[in-house]
Amino acid sequence: MNEQWTSMPDRAAAWDAHIELTTWLPLASSDRIEAPSQMLASAARIDRHLARVTAETLSAPLAEQVVRGRVTLARITAFQQPLDQWKAQQPQPLAVDAELTWPEYPALAAAERDAANHLRPLAGMLDTFARTGALHEPGQGWVRLGTEVLHTGAFLTLHRDQVIRPDGALGTYEHIGVADTVRVAAIDHQGRIAVVEDHCYLQGRLQLLPGGGVEPHEPPDDAARRECEEETGWRPGTLRLLAATHPLASATAATAHLYLGTDLQQGSTRRDPTERDMTVRWLPLPDAVRAVENGAILETASALGIVLAAHALAP
Repeated sequence: MNEQWTSMPDRAAAWDAHIELTTWLPLASSDRIEAPSQMLASAARIDRHLARVTAETLSAPLAEQVVRGRVTLARITAFQQPLDQWKAQQPQPLAVDAELTWPEYPALAAAERDAANHLRPLAGMLDTFARTGALHEPGQGWVRLGTEVLHTGAFLTLHRDQVIRPDGALGTYEHIGVADTVRVAAIDHQGRIAVVEDHCYLQGRLQLLPGGGVEPHEPPDDAARRECEEETGWRPGTLRLLAATHPLASATAATAHLYLGTDLQQGSTRRDPTERDMTVRWLPLPDAVRAVENGAILETASALGIVLAAHALAP
């Protein structure tokens, strides 16, 4: 830190807190295991530095975020009294490593991990404030300060994030967490492409490429083979990734993986109960491209997959 910073108490306090946070084991990508008393000492030390920031800064937005950070640290330091009580009941002297047998240690470790997720953005915010006197630098883009889950359903999670916007103002941003998807341009030996038609809840009946959601921990190419067989009865022997796209970039981080599937092998359909009205047609590829061009195929990933498949197979 240079002399200019040290002459400004608020920025000096922010810098010291930034250093404490970035060298804290949960944020330093260290594999070292700390005993409970060490974890609590680290949390208390960071809290003291954050308290100094709130005492020195005149920036209300920074103070607000620091207070939130201290609240998450309080969930760690709340374990101090239970630890002291447990230690008093153990044979003395008690080795530090023996604290790892404390029954509350897993809960303390979970509280520390949760605090680290909340404090990681604050460390970057303190760094920026120490260097510039502002919370945001031009060109930095969006900065996530924290998140809360507003709703968890069977297929999606609704999040509301506390953010610094690209213009430097504080705000909120709501977005949806959903599974990645796959679509397969399945081409048979006659050069025809499989197009399924299904009744979608929001849009009514749509023409689509075979596809669906990627299961947790499932590689996208495995999902592509599975979904294609489930919906058409044919399993691609060869898959080629055409593109990985973000079809709703402002609403979700989910990715749509588009594949070209060839060397089809006959399997069996295994459709979901909601797909009971699904039908399959095999169209000449040029006809499918025309269906995209004239608006008969509207779903974004399917339309792009058809166009990319035609380009990939062009002589």
